[in-house]
Amino acid sequence: MGVVDAVEEHDYNKIATKAEERPVLQDDEMFTAQEVAQIMKVSLKTVRTWVQEGKLATIPIGKKEYRISRNDLNAFIAEQRKLRTPNISADGSD
Repeated sequence: MGVVDAVEEHDYNKIATKAEERPVLQDDEMFTAQEVAQIMKVSLKTVRTWVQEGKLATIPIGKKEYRISRNDLNAFIAEQRKLRTPNISADGSD
C-alpha cells in the first residue's frame, strides 16, 4: 500500500466528538471557520471575531472564503494559553 492509498483510507475531514475517534491530524491540514468552531467548542461568530481582530490567521481562498491551517490554530491556542496563565515569579509573588 502506497502513501496515497494510506491517506485515502482516512477521513481527515471528519470532526469526531470523542478524542479516541479523532484521526491523526496533519500539520498542513486546513479547516473552515465552522470546523474550527466545532473543534474549539465556540460559535461560528466567535471564530469570525477572532479572524476579524487578527487573533487567528487565515489563508484566503477566493474573494470571501478562507481556511485556517492546523499550525495557525495551534499557534492561536498556544497564545491564548499564555494570556490565561498567570505570571508567577520564583518567590511566589505576581
